[in-house]
Amino acid sequence: MTYGSEIWTLDKEMERKLQTTQRSMERMMLGHTRRDHKTNKWIREQTKVKDVLTTAKRNKWRWAGQLGRITDERWSKLTTEWQPLYYNTGQEKGEDLELGGEMK
Repeated sequence: MTYGSEIWTLDKEMERKLQTTQRSMERMMLGHTRRDHKTNKWIREQTKVKDVLTTAKRNKWRWAGQLGRITDERWSKLTTEWQPLYYNTGQEKGEDLELGGEMK
């Protein structure tokens, strides 16, 4: 369920959806429905499953630490530090840049 969570942007809506999905899966594991009126705490105690948000946030921090330790020019490091072409050039977007002495 947390595959690729290192690069997720977790906003409140995404967090709510993840928690709801996890609770639904845990109820299915136990064979209970929402009509059984079991609390989320009780369900978690029965299944002993780790919280998806805690796991996703831990994965994100772990990935950030790995990126910080990279010293060569890997694509993951380059894309993290990427800046747009017109960044701090003094030109407006849409203006032609002079490449190799020619206007393109």
